[in-house]
Amino acid sequence: MKNSYTSMFIDPSEKATLFFGGGGKSTLMHRLSQDISASGQTVAIFSTYPTIMPMEAHMVITPEIKHLKTELEQELQSSSVLYLGKKLNNDRLEAFSHNELMQLLKMELPVDRIFIEADNTDGRSVSGYRKLTLNYRLDRCINVIGADAFNKQKSDNWIKSRDSFWNTRDMLSPLNLAEWIDSRDIMKKIQNKKIPVTFFLNKVENIFTQNLALAFGKKIKQSGFDRVVIGSVFNSQFQLIE
Repeated sequence: MKNSYTSMFIDPSEKATLFFGGGGKSTLMHRLSQDISASGQTVAIFSTYPTIMPMEAHMVITPEIKHLKTELEQELQSSSVLYLGKKLNNDRLEAFSHNELMQLLKMELPVDRIFIEADNTDGRSVSGYRKLTLNYRLDRCINVIGADAFNKQKSDNWIKSRDSFWNTRDMLSPLNLAEWIDSRDIMKKIQNKKIPVTFFLNKVENIFTQNLALAFGKKIKQSGFDRVVIGSVFNSQFQLIE
């Protein structure tokens, strides 16, 4: 994808990408899917939890996964980006189960890209990393952290007090945050499975957060991530950390 910011996050040969973290993964997934669509490719989007759809979302809803491949082929004639789920319930698209999603990924769905949004946070940027499943056929993981995690006082909204790492830390600093992420079991699992990871620090929109993000990004890069990107999905300005 020449001249596309998608290439900063995903390689052209990678089909199945899992998004996890907190602080912009839904928005990033949506922006990348639109960029991929503009290049003439198709995208199927799954979530592992009930999700509120973007206003312009084109949805494929079926409770029977055995029919999904045929329905996808039909719907792709109308839209190149499809959100897939079992049913629509109170404006939320209900997700397929973990086992159903594993079956779907084995079907060789007729799309160029597959995005999976994982439910592994409790709503804030640095409070999750517990529910992520890596048993899918994945080509890449994208770990998203919102830069608003920097310099926030410790509270139940941001850090769960049962996480012993933060017991003696009242503030979040970039290097503390890098150390915390590197210590998560999920990172060891990803490394063991040898899945390439793009780490994206989102909402870097001013000089203050940029200075913090650069130090953080370099520390994260040293932890062995395949690539580290800082920037903002809102203005599409990104910087790749070498």
